[in-house]
Amino acid sequence: MPWRNSRRFCRELIVTSIRRSACPGQFRRLRPEFCGIGAVLFGCLCFATPLVAQTTAQPRRAIRPDWKQRDTSDVFYRNAFRDVLHGEPPAEDAGGTLAETRDTSSSARDPQKSAADEGAGLSPSAIEDEIKSQAAGLRQRLTTPAKFTEDVQIAAGQDLVLLSLLFEMLRKSPSGARWQRHAEAARDRCAAVASVLPASAPQAFQQTRSVLDELQELMNGNPRPFASDVPSASYEYPPRDVLMLRMEAAIEEHVSADLADRQTFDATRSRSDHELQIVAALSDVLCQEGMEDADDPEYQALARGLVDASQAMRKAVERGEYDAARQALVRVKESCTQCHDSYR
Repeated sequence: MPWRNSRRFCRELIVTSIRRSACPGQFRRLRPEFCGIGAVLFGCLCFATPLVAQTTAQPRRAIRPDWKQRDTSDVFYRNAFRDVLHGEPPAEDAGGTLAETRDTSSSARDPQKSAADEGAGLSPSAIEDEIKSQAAGLRQRLTTPAKFTEDVQIAAGQDLVLLSLLFEMLRKSPSGARWQRHAEAARDRCAAVASVLPASAPQAFQQTRSVLDELQELMNGNPRPFASDVPSASYEYPPRDVLMLRMEAAIEEHVSADLADRQTFDATRSRSDHELQIVAALSDVLCQEGMEDADDPEYQALARGLVDASQAMRKAVERGEYDAARQALVRVKESCTQCHDSYR
């Protein structure tokens, strides 16, 4: 008998027994034992119904995730001792514990020195942050093929040129930096697409969108082979005007704005440090062999002066010295002006 019908049957038995006790002459055919059975069944049903409802209301457990190797292949190191840690492992003493060892090599960082003392090169984390920033700016330019005009394509080409430079810096970074094994292919891919811009809008839009999707997959931790349009060759540094535009944006739009007042300075010190790293690193690139006027001693001195001024300002920012940072910013701008008066 179905569950619903059994409840109805028991209820009718109870009602009938009550009526029989009130009017015994009208229910001669109903046997007395039916009343007892109905009462027992109805009581069991009343007790079991909440239990059944509680059991069916329990939420189902989530399905166990199915992790793929490709999802984590570029997030975790396969062998941290081989791929990340460098130098000789610490020796064990007689008691079986690790003895204290010190790295006396020239590459060991002096704890008394700040990050600004380590040179003009960008740190791997700063390179990664800048790659993400440049990729985000490039994505904002890619709206529709119709709006990917010549002016927008020129700006997109400059973004790709800077991305190629950043991947070249990443390629030369210490071993163990994220994306390093993909840096050379990404560098060539960005440079190849930048070299064909501007072009016809649909074709240029599709090529730029393709390389941006490849970069996004890399940043998401799921890299795929870069479809390089040209074979890997010796790297050529970007034109000087592209580097100057990025340096100007760093100084005028970010660092100067961050020094508007003490409260803003304290809240944006990390951004100021990043932008000053960019200025120092790109100033150092301006002195590299193959760059325009790089063989001119006067030009070299001006570029190195900008590197030193940027590093001095980084030290002030790291220490949280607002007044010293403002004075250092004046020297940075003076270095820029001196260089622009003779070289542009």
